[in-house]
Amino acid sequence: DHGTYPFDMLVEELDLSRDMGRNPLFDVVVSFRDARDVGDPLPELVVEPVDFEPGTCKFDLTFFFGAGADGSIGLAIEYSTDLFHTDRVQRMAGHLNELIRSMVRQPGARIGTLDLMSQTEGAHVLRAGQPADSDYPRHATIVKLFEEQAQHVPDAIAASSAHERLTYLQLNHLANHVAASILRQVDLQPEEPVGILMDRSPRIAVAVLAILKAGGAYLPLDPSDPADRRTFIIDESGCRLALTGNGHANLLRSCPDLITLDLTSLSEAEAVTPNPTPRGTAQSLAYIMYTSGSTGRPKGVEIEQRSVVRLVRNTNYVHLGENDRILQAGSLAFDASTFEIWGALLNGGCVCFPRSEDLLEPALLRGEIRNEGVTTMFVTTSLFNQMVEADPFVFGDLKRILTGGEKVSTHHVARAHDANPELEILHVYGPTENTTFTTWHRVATANVDIPIGQPIANTTVYVLNEDLQLCPMGIPGEICTGGDGVARGYLDRPELTRERFVPNPFTEGDVLYRTGDLGAWNIDGTLSFLGRGDDQVKIRGFRIEPGDVEHHAREHPRITEACVLARETTAGTLELVLHYVAGGKVESRELREFLGERLPSYMIPGHFVSLERLPVNRSGKIDRSALAGLTVTSTRDYEAPATPAEQSLTDVLATVLGVEQIGLNDSFFELGGDSIRAIQLVSRLGQQGLSLQVRDLFQAGSVRELAQRVEAGMPRVMGERITGVVPLTPIQEWFFRENEHDLHHFNQAVLLTCSVRLEEPRLRQVFGKLVEQHDMLRATFRQTSVGWCQQVQESAPLCVDVVDLRQVPDPTGAMEAHASQTQASFDLSDGPLYRAVLYRLEDGDRLLIVIHHLLCDGITWRILLEDLESGYRQSSKSLPIELAERTASYRQWAQGLQRFGESAQIRQHIDFWAAMDDMSPVEIPLDSDSTGVDNVYSQTETAEVSLSEEETHAFLSQPQRVYRAEADVVLLAALGKALQSWHGGDATRILLESHGREPIEDQDLARTVGWFTSMYPFVLRADEADPRQAIRTTKEDLHRVPQHGISYGVARYLTSSPLAPPRHPPR
Repeated sequence: DHGTYPFDMLVEELDLSRDMGRNPLFDVVVSFRDARDVGDPLPELVVEPVDFEPGTCKFDLTFFFGAGADGSIGLAIEYSTDLFHTDRVQRMAGHLNELIRSMVRQPGARIGTLDLMSQTEGAHVLRAGQPADSDYPRHATIVKLFEEQAQHVPDAIAASSAHERLTYLQLNHLANHVAASILRQVDLQPEEPVGILMDRSPRIAVAVLAILKAGGAYLPLDPSDPADRRTFIIDESGCRLALTGNGHANLLRSCPDLITLDLTSLSEAEAVTPNPTPRGTAQSLAYIMYTSGSTGRPKGVEIEQRSVVRLVRNTNYVHLGENDRILQAGSLAFDASTFEIWGALLNGGCVCFPRSEDLLEPALLRGEIRNEGVTTMFVTTSLFNQMVEADPFVFGDLKRILTGGEKVSTHHVARAHDANPELEILHVYGPTENTTFTTWHRVATANVDIPIGQPIANTTVYVLNEDLQLCPMGIPGEICTGGDGVARGYLDRPELTRERFVPNPFTEGDVLYRTGDLGAWNIDGTLSFLGRGDDQVKIRGFRIEPGDVEHHAREHPRITEACVLARETTAGTLELVLHYVAGGKVESRELREFLGERLPSYMIPGHFVSLERLPVNRSGKIDRSALAGLTVTSTRDYEAPATPAEQSLTDVLATVLGVEQIGLNDSFFELGGDSIRAIQLVSRLGQQGLSLQVRDLFQAGSVRELAQRVEAGMPRVMGERITGVVPLTPIQEWFFRENEHDLHHFNQAVLLTCSVRLEEPRLRQVFGKLVEQHDMLRATFRQTSVGWCQQVQESAPLCVDVVDLRQVPDPTGAMEAHASQTQASFDLSDGPLYRAVLYRLEDGDRLLIVIHHLLCDGITWRILLEDLESGYRQSSKSLPIELAERTASYRQWAQGLQRFGESAQIRQHIDFWAAMDDMSPVEIPLDSDSTGVDNVYSQTETAEVSLSEEETHAFLSQPQRVYRAEADVVLLAALGKALQSWHGGDATRILLESHGREPIEDQDLARTVGWFTSMYPFVLRADEADPRQAIRTTKEDLHRVPQHGISYGVARYLTSSPLAPPRHPPR
């Protein structure tokens, strides 16, 4: 009898993970009490029910049902407030009530088909997944829309790379020429697939357009795929012709009947061909893209042209126009290419094709973005994370970046936001079967889990149970999507098409795609991604069926069993691990090469684990949890590292790859390395002072060879302790040239309220360490015959005073008077230009820190206060004070600005700033005659306007959602309109400030103390009557400012032919 088995022994035998606050076997208790069975009490007793509130709950969730004497049934729900919110439990009770009503109305219905929600709640859930449709050209073909752009902006650059630039007119002529060549080669049938096999270049744009103009559908073929996979795709699709380049026709020798047309030598001069007669409609196929299949057979997703147009024209998640330049960062066989290519070409913008190596090195990528003027880019989440980890400024020159494919890291989003506050970050989600993007979310904050957001325009999203019934808010279900982006189906896979593409029960005539992804609606109307409902995983943005990999592994002649699991890497991404049983020895290298001939690179497992047998559970199935607990080790003959560089390299490799022991004979890629972890490895080595390039990892065959390439010294310009002369930066030059009086009294200060009494010796010890670590705290300034000179001293006096005000009658007044004296005590030539005063008051200590503005800015304060807190904490524990490592010195930064001022690049900016300076100002009406009035700081007044908490919240959150702009953009647009109503002009020139820490050279400024602020003129245009257009205009004008304004100061003060002072200075 199982009922007599001891509970504690059962729990122990099951070996469950334990949480002392939770029950190990169950979470929910249902109790039923029938008051009608109590019976008659004794005549002399009066019995009354008494509700008792214990204040605690034994279980997570308990349902107490009770039948009263009158036959009614009541319900009380007891729940753990640590696990559930009250509103969640109330919704649960409402759903139970509605379910009971449905059961009474439909006693013969399956439970899964019964209503959980009231009509009102159901309508609310439906609305969350049905945004307002946008009026996009749904009946136009891709070719028609492109030819309209070619007529509208014929001389604009449409496609660009380092070696070739094509205008819209040239691209159209070339595409027409190739389309005619296609029709001469084969009698192309409507929607017939035509392959494209070429490297990233503008010729890809020629190819996709030519195929569509010829009436076909393009079929992306990846040069990095194994030949077997390409052959399968060509054979199954019935492809008879392929467009190639760069000698890739040789990769198609396994298809002897395939006709190839090489576009490499195509001449623009011979390509002036008129537009062909339109072939096809908006419902015609645009392309067929192959994805992983669970049976080892890839499946071809058929996407119509209307779906592509819906993705990029007049949509709600991004506004693309003629000024946008989109980086084509992925393979053509990756569905993000749909957005990258057509987002540019159907909106009059430019698609930029980088070199492959530029996408792996953060410095090269940053240069590519800057040199090409890229505004928009999509990267997979894993690549975004590693690029930002290596260099938080890498995406700083973009207007916007779209990222998705895996769960977003809040840490990396925050790091990117902090470094690039103007950068718009969009989290996008969508399967290939719904044309690239299905939902979007603008990431404004990164302190919570980031949702996948809301549907893009002309797309519907539902969260459904297995019976295709709506799930209430907060209840997980399968994400299903409808609308104009849904694919036609899978090529020649009718059974699978019927399984995944089903009639939409909520919209007649529409089709739903069942994604297999799990999600839940949040109360705010956004959608959260909760994982997969099956074994499918996403690696580097590609959806992979583990069964596909297992199928091909079992085709190896000596592999008898195979099981693939996904595990999380140290980078927060997923990788595949293949566990296998072999009838004879099979090295991981052999198995990797075997799979590499059959699967694309992103499907090759990162690790291979050989076992005598696969573990099974009591049901006879493979015990995946037991496999997940196995340690991954190298299978090569182990040779220990000998030198310090080898030891450091193997230690970092072990951490990055998640392998227990790595020797000199091992290979980075055989141990599971890929391009994402290559970036992570290089970044972590750099933090230890070891230099390695990503390309080294692709060239070296072993860890031994990698170690030989490692060189001591940081790859970036890192800091060293400095003394002596430091060149003035533009903001310091501005200070000395524009200010004539009280130069010594231009300070910033903070007053800290201390939660504990501070010990003077420890405080002095910490400040001594700060002055030693941060060179600019030792800086002084003196006036010479050629101007002001800045010098960092070898040492500086320790200026930490203690003032006891506990016995003073008016301690607050005394503190304010003393603080004013401290503020006025600086001497630029004598120094030091900082002071710290500890005030002892009855209600606790106050710490005043004053620093001259020449030495600090807002980010400097964050650095110093973090170091102050960290140092004091270490000192209070009697530990040696160790602050974080130095980054580039202020002198290195100043010298870098000087080099920038003499570079050819600055000449490109001078014309922009000269035009800005030459703008005539408007006359601002004054209330009185200003003649003879002193223009000094003491004469200024400040007018303050406060918003309520609700208004503030709305202002900070609504601009992103409504106007797709940051709050400061809306503020500037509003200021422009307000100033216009004051002076009547259409534009006002103002001065703007930015933090100024732009990466001019490869310098890390994250912990550099100094004054980096940049100031630059900016024209607020107010010639737009529509507020939305005014905001859009302001946003575009801000993005046109070179390098966030830092080059203005360089052009004014640090060039051999400086920018002339403005004829009309801003007032």
